[in-house]
Amino acid sequence: MEQVYSDKEIQEKFPESQKSQAEFTTRHAVWLSWKAPIKTQGTQGSGGDILGEPEKPAILDQKTSGFTESERQEILGKLNILSNSCAHLGCPVRWFPDKHEFLCPCHGGLYDINGGYVGGPPPRGMYSYTQAEIREDGTLYIKHGYDIQPGIPGISTQQPYVV
Repeated sequence: MEQVYSDKEIQEKFPESQKSQAEFTTRHAVWLSWKAPIKTQGTQGSGGDILGEPEKPAILDQKTSGFTESERQEILGKLNILSNSCAHLGCPVRWFPDKHEFLCPCHGGLYDINGGYVGGPPPRGMYSYTQAEIREDGTLYIKHGYDIQPGIPGISTQQPYVV
C-alpha cells in the first residue's frame, strides 16, 4: 500500500514521512495497492467482504520497464487506484497495515484494501480511479476523474497526470 501525490512540491516535501491532517487533504493524493481477491462476498452492514492476499503481477518481478501492451493491461487490471477522500464527507482516509483497513478519522468510516465498504457512516466504498494507463517505461498516469461506481465516471475534464 502506498500513498502518492502528483504535485512535485508535496513529493519533495514529504518523500517518505507520515503526513499531518493538513497534508492528507492534498487534492491529488491517491492510494495504490494490489487488488485482493474476494473469497466471500459480504453485505453492507455485515463487516464487509472476506479477502485473500493482494496479488502482484509476476511480470514485475522480472522487469521495471519495456512493458508490452498486454503486460501493461495485466498490471492495470490488478491495481487499485483509490481516492484519498472518504465517501462519507470527504475527509482524508489513512491506511492501517496491522488491520488491513482504511480508516476515516473524522467519523470512523472503514474500508478494505480494495476500497470496499466495511463499516461506519459512508454510504458506499471508496471512489476509485479507473481511467489510467501505464506507459512502456513503467510510468503510471491517472486521469483526475474517478468512478462513483464501476462504469459510472465522475466529472472531470482535466488531463491525466503522472504519479
